[in-house]
Amino acid sequence: GKKKKMRQGSELWGEGASQTSWSSSDFLDCGSTYNSILKFFMADDDGTLTRIVGEAIDQTEQDLYASVMVEMSEYEGKGLRLLRKLLRFEIESIEQSLKGSALRGNSFCTRFETAFVKNVGSNYLKKMLEPLIKNVLNDDTLFLEVDPMKCGDQERILEKNRKLLREQVSLFLERILDRNLLSEMPREIRAIADEIDRETRKHLGDDSNNIVAGFLMLRYISTGIVIPESWRIVAGVSSASGRRNLVLIAKIIQNIANSKMKQQNKEDYMSFFSDFMTESRSQMLNWFQDVCSDPLQSEGREKWTDLYKNRPSISLEEMKGKLDLQLMFTLHRLLYTYKDRISNALESCNRSRSTSSRMKRTIAEFIPTLTALCASPEIARKKGAISRAAELESIRSNGTGDSESQLFALMKESKFLYQGPADKIGRPIFYIIADRLRPEFVEGEGGLTLTVFIDSVMGQVVGNGPYAVVADVSRVSIQTWKSHLHSTLPAVFSSFGRSYRKNVADIWIVHPGILSSAIVNFACSIASTKMKKKIRSIYDWKELSKFIDTGNVMLPDSSREFITKYHQVIKVNSKGKRQNRIIKFTQNSILNIDEKSRKIQNEKALSSIEAIFCPKDSTELVLQFNASEPLREKKKTMFSKLEITSKPFEDIAIRRYLFENQQDRADVLEDIFMSGYKHDLRQPLTEDFKVVKINKAGKKQDRIFKFTVDSLLNLDDTGKIHSEFSLGGIEGFGEDSFDPNGICLKIKSEGVMRRIVCKEKRRLLDKFREAINNYKGDEIREEYLKII
Repeated sequence: GKKKKMRQGSELWGEGASQTSWSSSDFLDCGSTYNSILKFFMADDDGTLTRIVGEAIDQTEQDLYASVMVEMSEYEGKGLRLLRKLLRFEIESIEQSLKGSALRGNSFCTRFETAFVKNVGSNYLKKMLEPLIKNVLNDDTLFLEVDPMKCGDQERILEKNRKLLREQVSLFLERILDRNLLSEMPREIRAIADEIDRETRKHLGDDSNNIVAGFLMLRYISTGIVIPESWRIVAGVSSASGRRNLVLIAKIIQNIANSKMKQQNKEDYMSFFSDFMTESRSQMLNWFQDVCSDPLQSEGREKWTDLYKNRPSISLEEMKGKLDLQLMFTLHRLLYTYKDRISNALESCNRSRSTSSRMKRTIAEFIPTLTALCASPEIARKKGAISRAAELESIRSNGTGDSESQLFALMKESKFLYQGPADKIGRPIFYIIADRLRPEFVEGEGGLTLTVFIDSVMGQVVGNGPYAVVADVSRVSIQTWKSHLHSTLPAVFSSFGRSYRKNVADIWIVHPGILSSAIVNFACSIASTKMKKKIRSIYDWKELSKFIDTGNVMLPDSSREFITKYHQVIKVNSKGKRQNRIIKFTQNSILNIDEKSRKIQNEKALSSIEAIFCPKDSTELVLQFNASEPLREKKKTMFSKLEITSKPFEDIAIRRYLFENQQDRADVLEDIFMSGYKHDLRQPLTEDFKVVKINKAGKKQDRIFKFTVDSLLNLDDTGKIHSEFSLGGIEGFGEDSFDPNGICLKIKSEGVMRRIVCKEKRRLLDKFREAINNYKGDEIREEYLKII
């Protein structure tokens, strides 16, 4: 029976091995599970559920949870209202004896506050500080150290540095307190400052300036000065002296903002600036008052009314349409990892007399959902992420030490960037293989190493004249790269010299899909405005032969074979034989494709998966399928007869896949859960369509059309893939007016219309609409519906 099959399957990787597992219902029903979780948080108008969960999560992951909740609440347009609820609860809970440190600790409320301010205030901070910070960092001769212990206690040097430091602080203050610039500060930040001011006066009965300063300066402006790379103001800070200069500038500005001017003994050297800080403080206090005023307030109306008013609530379906599913995977992991602690905190809240009856009902409904949670698919990548995080932390601690050299070596080994042979007119060509560019290369100070690495590959060439870039975006995951391609990568490349931007002549985006607009943003960050016209989408790599000799096109072989997302794996059968395979997903199935012959070996319904296993200390993924009926394989013998051969149980019910790394394994697991979230996997397999393709010469060929989640496969009757078209590369489709069963198909990379004949024309057209609609994630644009 089923238990026996599970046991047989388990023996393949060792009884009792350390692993994470999922049953079929975990991913088949993940849509309803995620819907339930979304409903609870969408109904959390007073922030109680958000706060209790956040406080129960380990402090090392509260920042991550806060960023997830900020982004989710902003989908509904209620992030500011949620923050106001959290601030009010936090301030009301502060004891009088601790009011001096109000909102200065690392509570969940302050973490949410920081995540929200980063979300709405990064652009303003960049505009305010970027020129000043770059001047400090680019001046190699600037030395502002005023600590006698760090500069040899030479009075002449100290006096000079004090003067320079005061001049720099004055420049920063002038910029920060500029009333003209204040008019551009996001009103959400001003509303938060005003809320803190009013609530502090109301509940603590004290001068609120110190607490407002803690928000505006400590959590916002000062951190932007000290760690500008975390606010995307600069790509990185390479010089220790440059960092120290910024720290000293921020230290004085922060002390001007604070109400307590007396310095600790260990920083007596700062006492030289006491008079300057006292003189500047009145300006700072006036600025605080200006910040807390609403520039759009009209007579007789409360401040910030438009920001806090209840917006039309969005439906669950609208929320699902907007939601980045990677956020749900992360929230899922956090809830699952800390569900015991969260349950205990919720039950404690439920026993409190102050808890409303409505909240008690919510808790009573939420706890069973929480308890029943399976492991998140994100768990499969957690081990690798932790090791990378530790490596990056070592870089932060050691500066330009061995860890940074190791990261540089990893970048070199990944071969995500390399130079190829020149194009037909002799220009240098550089290749960017986006799938090989790992997220850890651009996270935190990894971005600095990335800048150095790219400069080591391209720097000696780009200054000599025109060059071109081939950006291969085949297989890139939107979940992995969404934030980096829109923000971090442009920030990294914007720090390059003028020659990078001036001399790039062409940028060819190869096999663009849903990420194409993000890639264009990335490309535009290194190109001048005029060069936007030079950015071209290449939907079939062979189009590059117009510019580069075909033999000199240095794309990876896999990019030539498959233009949309796929997964390279090694399939291991019951005898230990290893076979290279390609995995692609349809709406509700998984395709196993032979890498050499390009034949679809088999197709398995995702609903037939009974269990999934991820051994924790490997890159293996084990799928156990329903094998109630013995699977038999048909093979042609040398006498052209069909011979029926039985296969071992392990080959029928068990699929073992080995991946290059845990990141790739997690991508497959997340794709399975994503299918369960978006589609009803219990429906019959997505149908194939028998068609007749008519070429330019009028020759007819029998073909089969199969739709994957992001492409159309053109097959022969043996299952061999003759061609693949990205759904993003389909320009239009419609009825052929010359043939009652005819369809016209326009591919962006082709200059002519393709003519197709299909007896199920109407259903095929409907399938085109459905597939493109699912791929785009919104309503089909008009040009896809037109009759060609």
